[in-house]
Amino acid sequence: MQSLLNVTVYCLSGTGNSLRAARWFEETTKGKGIDATVVPLESARPERELVDSHHQLAVFVFPTHGFTAPWKMIKFAFSMPRRKRVQAFCAATRGALKFGRFTVPGAAGTAALLIALILLLKGYRLRGITGLDMPSNWMSLYSGFSTENAPPYIEKRRAGARRIFRQVLAGKPHWASWSNAWDLLVWGLPLAWLSALYLLFGRFFLAKLFFATNACTGCGQCAEHCPNNAIIMKGRRHPRRPYWMHDCESCMRCMAWCPSHAVEAGHSWAVILWLVTTLPGGAWALSRLAAQLPFIAGLENRFTILLADIAYFYASLFLSYAVFHRLLRLRWFNEFFARTTLTRLYPRYHEPQTSLDDVTVKREEKEDEWEDFRKRAALQRTDQSADRRPDVLISDASRPFRPRCCRP
Repeated sequence: MQSLLNVTVYCLSGTGNSLRAARWFEETTKGKGIDATVVPLESARPERELVDSHHQLAVFVFPTHGFTAPWKMIKFAFSMPRRKRVQAFCAATRGALKFGRFTVPGAAGTAALLIALILLLKGYRLRGITGLDMPSNWMSLYSGFSTENAPPYIEKRRAGARRIFRQVLAGKPHWASWSNAWDLLVWGLPLAWLSALYLLFGRFFLAKLFFATNACTGCGQCAEHCPNNAIIMKGRRHPRRPYWMHDCESCMRCMAWCPSHAVEAGHSWAVILWLVTTLPGGAWALSRLAAQLPFIAGLENRFTILLADIAYFYASLFLSYAVFHRLLRLRWFNEFFARTTLTRLYPRYHEPQTSLDDVTVKREEKEDEWEDFRKRAALQRTDQSADRRPDVLISDASRPFRPRCCRP
């Protein structure tokens, strides 16, 4: 096993759980004298950061959504450059639930395995996968950890996570474990169909449950710090209100850090939206068209009816939310939905040691490119010396990386 010289930890985090786990990996790595960097997905440039070397390890830390990986993480994995020598490890944080004195472990499902399989297709050498328990933060559906219970629980998880990280850094594979069996055999594979439905429909539906109550001051913090740029401020009158777009991933950052506690997920609104979007509107529209246009009658079958119903679901979902957002300007209307959602009773959770600036900080362009170039060159020389092959490439390009100041 080749010794590691550099570890890049790619992190996707909404409320700080995954960022905390990524920092644990960074601390463990630096404790062994290995260079490590945590890179948020928002500022990641893997084609430049990952040298195609045996001495490079890419780690992916991200939350679990719908018993699988978030759509943003899936897209990022598919966008990764091809590498034949880089090693990879995937860790999915999963939300544990606390009921009195008892704590139920979270369920990462297929989250880590799915990203690992995509990386395998890209040529990466896998070192394993794992699920990491952290306090649940899915505040739009159920109550999370309290501010008193979260810190001691996170501290307990830290020791277990670092033990796994040390194993990975030592070159030992991490596949066979009770944690992975729990995720895959109990949750992931049996509920793979549910994960597929979540990615196709559920994430859009959940995104359209968010709204701002009358307590909203229009400060725009939620829109400014959204990792997916999925919130825009709409309205002609002050205060302008946040509007959640279709690419919202329900990361809970907006709800966790709203200074006015004005962000809610409407449970009563969810019931109405469910009734509207599940009506057989597509089938009805298709039958009406078939009655008017004879050639469409020949195309009417189960498949076309299914496609029509799917189209109706998306159209009714987005149109209903647009109407709902406008009506929220009516004070009594807004107050009704604010008082008929359970989220107003839930504590707002974010990782206790993480601030809003921590999860939204982006790597600046002013970083020392000369130092970056020297590290890459050192890895290239080490790899060439070990393999006696002078033609090892350090990037997808046909020539070595050079800092901007050295480019013609």
